Amino acid sequence: MELDHGKFRKEYSVSEVLVFLGSKIRTILIVALAATLLVGLVTIFLVQPKYRAYTTMYVYTNIEAKQTGILNNSDLQAAENLAGTYEVILQSNQITSSVVEQIHKTYRKDATLSGAKIRINTIPETQLLNVEVISTDPKLATAIADAYANVAPEEIIRVTKAGGVEIVDYAREPSSPYSPSLMLNCAFAFVVGALLTALVLLGQLFSDTTIYTEEEIHGCSQLPILAEIPEIIAEKNTNANASGWKISRVRRVKNGNQ
Repeated sequence: MELDHGKFRKEYSVSEVLVFLGSKIRTILIVALAATLLVGLVTIFLVQPKYRAYTTMYVYTNIEAKQTGILNNSDLQAAENLAGTYEVILQSNQITSSVVEQIHKTYRKDATLSGAKIRINTIPETQLLNVEVISTDPKLATAIADAYANVAPEEIIRVTKAGGVEIVDYAREPSSPYSPSLMLNCAFAFVVGALLTALVLLGQLFSDTTIYTEEEIHGCSQLPILAEIPEIIAEKNTNANASGWKISRVRRVKNGNQ
């Protein structure tokens, strides 16, 4: 009897798939925990932690409004526009050179900005500028942020000849890393490890074309079934009071020509 495996397709209901995954939960958990352990060790021992320090500045349009504290809508709108201009100015080469000179005085003479990531941005719908520095050295990150705070007021007035900035917050030396997050990395590794393992197991399930039941034979052949050939497993009887062999008959029909 010729079995057409090309036409044979097994179909599984959602409940059958869930039962199958439930039977493999131990494998899924072992792989997921192994992935979590691996990522945790890499995060702790191989990934260098980074620290973040930042300073905040307040933008004003004129000294009189700053001193009196009386602002109208036009002053606020002008200050918001100036904040965008100051953001660009703080990224100029002249400001960068002044910042490097400042950290040479306050931190270390051989320090540079090459190992640090510097972000300068305006806080939406406010008159505030934020200078954020991320570095593997917490002291360097703090020194760079403070250098911007010390250099910005004078340099901005020199360039724009109008308005200015006032420091709201100086940088504080960070006591804990900004990144990486050990908990977040481990949680991500656990979820990804479990999902990938489940997908591999489902792929094996759906690609299995082994025929186990009479119904599956009917699915790929319209020929009648005349007989079944059992798989016979001979096991030696281990009972001390008995002798001979125990014969187990397992009903199973495998792929191939019958």
